[in-house]
Amino acid sequence: CSAQHLGDYEKAIEYITKAMKIQADIVGVNNPAYISILSTLGNCYAGIGNISKAISSYFEALEISDIVYGDNPVKKIALMTNLAFYATKIGLYEQALEWGTLVLNIMNENLNNADVYSVASLFSVVLSCVYNLERDSLRLAIKSNEYLLEQFRDVLGMEHPIYASLLSDFSFCYSALGDYDKAIEYGEKVLQIEREAKRDKLPSYANYQILQARYCFDVNDKQSVSKYATEATDKILERIEKNFQYLTSYERSLFWERHQQWFKEVIPEMVYYMPTDSLLSSTFNGTLFCKGMLLNTDLEMRKIILESNDVVLTKLYDDISSKHAELDLLYAKKDTTLYHLIDSLEEYVLQQEHLLILGSRDYGNYTKNLKIRWPDVQQRLGAKDVAIEFLKFPIKNDSIMYAALILKQ
Repeated sequence: CSAQHLGDYEKAIEYITKAMKIQADIVGVNNPAYISILSTLGNCYAGIGNISKAISSYFEALEISDIVYGDNPVKKIALMTNLAFYATKIGLYEQALEWGTLVLNIMNENLNNADVYSVASLFSVVLSCVYNLERDSLRLAIKSNEYLLEQFRDVLGMEHPIYASLLSDFSFCYSALGDYDKAIEYGEKVLQIEREAKRDKLPSYANYQILQARYCFDVNDKQSVSKYATEATDKILERIEKNFQYLTSYERSLFWERHQQWFKEVIPEMVYYMPTDSLLSSTFNGTLFCKGMLLNTDLEMRKIILESNDVVLTKLYDDISSKHAELDLLYAKKDTTLYHLIDSLEEYVLQQEHLLILGSRDYGNYTKNLKIRWPDVQQRLGAKDVAIEFLKFPIKNDSIMYAALILKQ
C-alpha cells in the first residue's frame, strides 16, 4: 500500500480494510494473500501506535497460517517475529523472549530459510528484553554482539531501515550504560542514514531526533539539544496538522499516550536547564497542543456535528456517545468474563467513529485548535494583555518544578 510507505498509516488502514473485505468476499480468508493483508494491517496499526491492534492482526494472520501452511513453520517466521518485536513495545518482555526463542529454534532447524530481516528483528527483541529484564547483562550483550552490526550492514546495505533501527537500538543501550559519546555517535549515524535514504519525512525520523536530543542533554550539549528537540517537535506537530482529522477519539488518545511525556515533561526540562529561543518556542507550542489535545478536539467535533443539522450524522454521534457510556459501565465492573463483550463493543465504536469522521469532513475541521501556535496567540493580545501557560515537570534530583510561560504583545 503506497500510503503506508509514505507514512500515512491512517489512510492505509482505510484502504487495507476495504481490500480485506473484497478479498474475503471473493476467495475467502484461508489463503496466503489474506495473510499478507492482515500482516500489512498490523504494520499500519503499529505505525500509529495501536500496538494491541497490531498484535491482534498478527495473531489472526498466524491462526490462518496454521490452516494454510499446516505444520510448516518456516512460513510463520515473519509473523512470529513481528509478535515478539511488538510485544516488547507494550512491556510483554517474557512473552517476547518466548516467541523469539521459538522462532530462533525454527531458524536453527531450517537454516536455508532463515532470512537476515527476521534475524535482525529478533536481535532487536533480545536487546530490548535484556535491557528490561536483565540489566546487569546488557553490557555483555552489547559488547559480544556488536560485530553483528557490520554483518547486517554488509548484507542489508548501509541505507536499509532495519540497519538504521539496529544502530538506534545500540545507541539507546549505550546511553543506558552511561556511554553517552558512543550513544551520540551511533545516533548521528542513524539520522545521517535516514536523511540520505530520504526517510527524514517519516514519523520514525522524529523519534530518532528525540532520542538524539536526550543523549545530547546528558552531556550538556545545548546547541545540539536545541536543534534536535526543536526539529522533532516541529515534525510531530506537522504530522498532526496532516493526519489528526482522520483519527478517531481512541486513536488520538494513543497518539497522546505516545507523545505526552515529550510535550509535558521532557521539553520543559530541557528548556529549564538549557534555555534557547527555539526550545522556548517549542515548549510553548507543545503546551498549546496539550491544551487542545486534552479538551478541544472532542468538543469541537460535537459542535460541528450539532451545527451541521445532518440527521444521519447526529444519529451516528448519539449512538457512539451511548456506546461509550455502556463501555464506561463495563470497565467499572472489572469483570474478566466481560472482556469479550468489551472487545466487540470497542471494535463497533471504532468503526462507527471512522464513519463519523468521514461524514463530518464537509462541515469543518475539528482539529483546528490543535494548530494554534504562540505567534497566533500573540497576535490576539492587546497592548496590556498577557497570556500565561502554567507547567509542572520533573527535574533532576527527583524534584518537581512549577513554571509559567508568559507571552506579551
